[in-house]
Amino acid sequence: MELGIELLPDKPYYEVEHLAVLAEKHGFDYLWLTEHYNNRNPYPLLATIAFKTTKAKIGVGVTNPYTMHPALIASTIMTIDEISDGRAVLGISAGDKITLESLGIKREKPLKYVREAVEVIRRLMSGKPVSYNGEVFKVNGKMNFSRFVPIYIGAQGEKMIRLALEIGDGILLNVSKPEDAKLKTDKKVAVCCSVCADDDIDKAKELAKTLTEGRWTHDYPITVEEAKKLGLDVDTNVPEEVYTLMELYKQPIRQRGTVEFMPYPATNNGAKNK
Repeated sequence: MELGIELLPDKPYYEVEHLAVLAEKHGFDYLWLTEHYNNRNPYPLLATIAFKTTKAKIGVGVTNPYTMHPALIASTIMTIDEISDGRAVLGISAGDKITLESLGIKREKPLKYVREAVEVIRRLMSGKPVSYNGEVFKVNGKMNFSRFVPIYIGAQGEKMIRLALEIGDGILLNVSKPEDAKLKTDKKVAVCCSVCADDDIDKAKELAKTLTEGRWTHDYPITVEEAKKLGLDVDTNVPEEVYTLMELYKQPIRQRGTVEFMPYPATNNGAKNK
C-alpha cells in the first residue's frame, strides 16, 4: 500500500512547500495539490515542490476540463513531469458544480467532457500530430515534446467510477467508508479520506470517526456548536477586516455558523519575504 496526502494551497507558497517536504520525509508516496481558483495556483507550487523533493509523485488533485482546456492541461503537467524528472501524476474530474456555477460555467455532459479531455491529453502527450474531432473538444496540432504522465480520474457516483475504470490509469475515489472502495480492478485506486491529527491519539481517533460518519462534508460543514462539543477550540470573534474581505467575494447566506477550516502552527521555513 502507498500513502498520499492532499495539500490545500490556501497558505503562502513556502508553507505549502514546507508541508510537502515534511510529508515526503515521513514516507508519503504521493503529494497532491488541490485546484481552486480562489487559492494559489497549484502548478507553480508543484514546480517548487519538485525542486525540494526527490522521491514522491507530485500532481494536481484535481483539475477539470471546464476551466482549463485539455491541451493546456497536457502542456502544463508534461512540463511538471520534466521538471520533476518523471514524478508527475495528473488528477482530473468533472469539477465541482457549485464552484463552476460561481464562475458562470455550466457543468454539462460531465462524462463526455472527462472522456474527451483524457483522450486529447493522452494523444498530445505522445508528441505526435493530433487531429481530434469530438463532440466537445476539437484539436488539430501537436506538442513539441513528449512525456507520459499517469492520469487519475476523480470519481464519485457509479457512472463516473465506471468511466474511470475504463479510461484512467488510476482512480481518485472520494469515500468515507472502507466498503465504498472495494473495487475489483488491477488499476491503482487512491481512496481519499479525512484524517485528524492530535497529540492525544484517542482524541484524534474519536474526532476522525465523528467527522467521517457522513454528517459533514465540504458542502455541509460542521457547525460551531458541534465543533465545540467535539472539544475543538473555536473562536467566533471574527475581526472586522475578515467581513470586509468577505464582502469582496459574496457567499450564499448560511443559516448557521460553520467551521470551514482550523489553523495550525505556521512556519515560513526561513523563506518569508523572499
